Amino acid sequence: MQPKTHPDAAQSERAMSVLAGSLAVGCLVIPLYAAQASNLGQFVSVVGVALAVACSALLIGGLLGFLFGIPRTLQQEGNLVVQQNGKDGNAIKDQRQETTYAVNTNLEQISDWLTKILVGVGLTQISTLPVALRAYADYVGPELGNYPNSGVFSIALLLFFLINGFLISYLWTRLHLAGALRQADASSRLAAVETKLDIIDIDAKAWSLVQRLLKPEPGSSPPPQKEIDDAIAPTSSNMKQQIYYAASQVISENWRNLENKPKM
Repeated sequence: MQPKTHPDAAQSERAMSVLAGSLAVGCLVIPLYAAQASNLGQFVSVVGVALAVACSALLIGGLLGFLFGIPRTLQQEGNLVVQQNGKDGNAIKDQRQETTYAVNTNLEQISDWLTKILVGVGLTQISTLPVALRAYADYVGPELGNYPNSGVFSIALLLFFLINGFLISYLWTRLHLAGALRQADASSRLAAVETKLDIIDIDAKAWSLVQRLLKPEPGSSPPPQKEIDDAIAPTSSNMKQQIYYAASQVISENWRNLENKPKM
């Protein structure tokens, strides 16, 4: 059975399909506009300039959409609260700060800062937008054939691909980036768990060999010293301490007895 798609996600995917289709339509409009050229060289020149402007606007819009669509990471720092009953019957609360490692959120912070800066600057400079668009049309229009409609087409080309790139990038970031980040975090946690299990297995093997040496069963031969050394070397520091205390206990129990000197 195929997993069911969330209705909102399905609508967003359809919206991306519609935007991709409109992007293709916008690319088809470019050669139609350039068809009014008088010769092939001018046609190729107009198409090349128009595609360069369209791709630049698409990339800028895509970058802005990515910055606006970066998901936030929800981080929780929990406290481990342990309640114990004291001798007087009152509950004693022992709060221990749980040590956690969170993902690096520098990109999210940069995205947040740039988003606020862009919105702030855009709101303060919105009155100068018509003048800037007119200057842009005067600059790009001659490179688009210098036709009577070159200025209008240059502005339409810029706004169409800029907005289209913004929406496509924003939707893609919202739909796929969060899932990719969650999958990467899950893989990291899984790798950490596997490493922890490997350490537990190494510690258990070393502890078993040490127990065979310190508390051998009747008639059994102790493991070779090299095997014990090789088993203890990769263990955790806690296990090394546990082995040390176990060996110290055997020494303290047998050092006075001359018969058990070899065992000590």
